[in-house]
Amino acid sequence: MTVKKAIGILKTQKDKLDDFGNENLNWVFQTASYIKDFFGEDSPEFSFISQFSFNVKASSWDRPEDVRRWLAEKPIVAKRFLDNCIETLEQKGLFKQPKQNFLNQLSETALWTLIPLIGTGLLSIGLFFGNLYSDKQNIELRQENKLLKDSLNTFRTLSLGNKTINSRPDTIIQKITNNDSLK
Repeated sequence: MTVKKAIGILKTQKDKLDDFGNENLNWVFQTASYIKDFFGEDSPEFSFISQFSFNVKASSWDRPEDVRRWLAEKPIVAKRFLDNCIETLEQKGLFKQPKQNFLNQLSETALWTLIPLIGTGLLSIGLFFGNLYSDKQNIELRQENKLLKDSLNTFRTLSLGNKTINSRPDTIIQKITNNDSLK
């Protein structure tokens, strides 16, 4: 809805007051509905129009002329009110509802239920990926350890097969036993 359309609606409501037949609760309810949409439910404009009535409370002590005057003032008050609403719309524009985010729409019970569930879920996911990563590191270390053992075995085979490395056989045996103690 635009400001011009809202102003047009309020002017139509103001024109309805010229007909005496429209001075009733239906006009008040319809106008209150428009004001609520234009200004919001907590606005002073809506508060005023929702309490407005074309009736006058009079006692037997009040003079009939006073009661007629009070009744005649009601449409004038309503027209002034609508003029003020139109002026406010021209100056401020239409009321826009604040946007509600997901958490504002949930009840406290739902939030207290969701928070531990989400926390537990995130912790479980963290533990899973942490274990997966550490298992991957363990596998890599085992593979590296196996490669080193294989290279040592290859070195032993080469050193035993090659007599020129060291002429003394006791040195070769000592190297082999030293390598075995590293395991």
